Amino acid sequence: MSGAGRVVDRTGAVSPAVEALEAALAAVVRRANLPRSRERLIARANIDLDPAAYVTLSRIDANAPLRLSELAALLDVDISTASRQVSSLERDGLVRRVTDASDRRAADITPTDPGRRALESLRAARQATLRDLLADWDPADVESIARLLTRLTDALSP
Repeated sequence: MSGAGRVVDRTGAVSPAVEALEAALAAVVRRANLPRSRERLIARANIDLDPAAYVTLSRIDANAPLRLSELAALLDVDISTASRQVSSLERDGLVRRVTDASDRRAADITPTDPGRRALESLRAARQATLRDLLADWDPADVESIARLLTRLTDALSP
């Protein structure tokens, strides 16, 4: 694309806005992944669930019941990786596998009530943290950033 206001000019150089966005997103990810950020979230949620387990449990909750192969596809990992995550969540009582009566080799994975409560606690803690961080922002700015980040996330989806 070329022309004024575009993100790429005729030479292929990105605009200063894209450079600023890349730097800001890198900073957000870096700061969100700091041990002290995770520790504060765990303390606020009163639950310790590592980020990979949170993502796995969230996908299970949003798509249950589902097979291990479906979960692996949703997570974009191989079945052995998904299986290890599910086994860990199952050991912690956050998910269960229910054998399919029509195919004893297959099982549907679903969250347990404690798994759903853990997700809700973490979501509430994340939302409370955002509420505190954005308390002095104009509500229209919060709506704009939510809309635009959702659009960016959608563009990143395979």
